[in-house]
Amino acid sequence: MMFSKFNRPVAATLLSLTLAACGGGGDDDTTTSSTDSTLVTTIPTGTTTTSTTSSTVDPGVLYVREPNVASCDAGELNPAERDKVLARLNEIRALHGLPAVAYEPNDDVYVTAAALIIAANEQLSHTPATTANCWTNDGYTGSEKSNLHIYMSSSSTTRESSEASVDGFLIDDNVSSLGHRRWLLDPFLFSTAFGRVDGLWPDSTWGNVTGTALKVINDVQANISHMSPTYIAYPVGNYPASLFETDWYLSFSVLADVNNKANNANVDFSGATISVSSGDQALGVNSQSWNNQGYGLPNVLQWKVSGLQTGVDYAVTISNVKLPDGSTKNYSYDFRLE
Repeated sequence: MMFSKFNRPVAATLLSLTLAACGGGGDDDTTTSSTDSTLVTTIPTGTTTTSTTSSTVDPGVLYVREPNVASCDAGELNPAERDKVLARLNEIRALHGLPAVAYEPNDDVYVTAAALIIAANEQLSHTPATTANCWTNDGYTGSEKSNLHIYMSSSSTTRESSEASVDGFLIDDNVSSLGHRRWLLDPFLFSTAFGRVDGLWPDSTWGNVTGTALKVINDVQANISHMSPTYIAYPVGNYPASLFETDWYLSFSVLADVNNKANNANVDFSGATISVSSGDQALGVNSQSWNNQGYGLPNVLQWKVSGLQTGVDYAVTISNVKLPDGSTKNYSYDFRLE
């Protein structure tokens, strides 16, 4: 038996181009508001789902020095694991025409300590209590500013690959806010760091628990003033079928302002309509909603489509999107799941 659960950072405040965390947490998505000058960014808590991933890895290759969770020792992660996660994140971003992010090794201390708290407590929180097993200030900071993931297995030898957690953040199955996905696809994301800890607290009934943290809230944001894409669609173009669940949400965000991230919260989808077709056949669109919550780029339109299949070309048209300057715009793009 294996279970997988995800969390995203909760409540950080972005003033101009400076991001500073200020708390958050809980099991429900957090609703936020914004103005032209101040953007409140959030990361909600995901729900538990059965993991169907077959992406496993030999425990012996994960660490230079293995963790000892019972002693609150996070061990030392093999640098190759961080390289794999960064490569996977940038591969995903490239599918959307987004710039690659850099790795910030100075943040390793925070994400590693956050991953240790997850493994030691077998739960996710962006604001872990000081009474939590293996709690530290660094762990609290990492929890507050990262996408969080837990993987629990009844087998003591089964380990999920580090890249699988990144794929899970993108798909964001059973997380209606799509907050993990939106942070990964944030055009303004400049750097990241990854922490992982495997092990058990003494009273655990599991064979192994894996905690991971991927840092997405930073003080420095990317300069995207010369970026050409004006929207971030998911899926788009020739897209790996393994990175999309056909019964889950498609999403679309507008990059209206490449110089002021907060201004993108003024995109208005209230009058938007969505059509999806394959050739002359129109597909049913359902579960349409939108919000300006601050998960990465602070606007999103999301919907589901009935009957999506691999190997089929689809055309999407999104009409009547109101931009921050008051104008309206229509968008069209294609995708194919391969």
